[in-house]
Amino acid sequence: MSQQNNNKHWIPLESNPQVLSHYLHKLGVDESVSIVDVLSPELLDLVPRPVYAVILLYPLKEKTAKESKLTVPDQVYFCKQTISNACGTVALVHAVSNNMHRLVCKRDSFFDKFHRSTLHLSPDERATCLEQSAELDALHAEFAQEGQSQAPLENEEIDLHFVTFICQQERLVLLDGRLEQPIVYGSCTEENLLQEATNVIQQEFMAKDPNEVRFNILAVVKNDSVS
Repeated sequence: MSQQNNNKHWIPLESNPQVLSHYLHKLGVDESVSIVDVLSPELLDLVPRPVYAVILLYPLKEKTAKESKLTVPDQVYFCKQTISNACGTVALVHAVSNNMHRLVCKRDSFFDKFHRSTLHLSPDERATCLEQSAELDALHAEFAQEGQSQAPLENEEIDLHFVTFICQQERLVLLDGRLEQPIVYGSCTEENLLQEATNVIQQEFMAKDPNEVRFNILAVVKNDSVS
């Protein structure tokens, strides 16, 4: 979860769908959107639709993701991660900012203001804006203390990392704030995003470390309980 380009450290977020959903709503996303567990690659039909983004938490043993040889779609919103243990928040930024045309964000909420003010900035400049946001500092700290497990210390070294998969211009794109640019894996549609992302997760992450069990797949979805 860490990134060492900056001395700033946050307490890492727990991979808890309920906590992350509440955090998402506090950041400004309408409650018609929530985050759910993807319990198994064999149980994708149980995940509500539409799926806006897929988030993976995985153990950082080495750089699993490869640099992309495919052209990154122009409209991809990408932000670097320079705050240690901020990968959970960066994953949410990537999930929301690449779906602003489909999601409802409350006017003058954090996401509304951040997206509008950083839309035309570089990935590094967006990272600087994240670092300098006192509002985000406070919100992240609030939700990092929630969850079922005891929160680690700010400067504790964590070997788990969040990344986000999105569909942009019919391409499956992986967004990881540690990398220099997004990774494009191939063709994708909004309808089969979950299936295509899960295929990549199985082949590029799980298959390379078959004895590891600390993988967790989450989906950002429409909440059917909210009209």
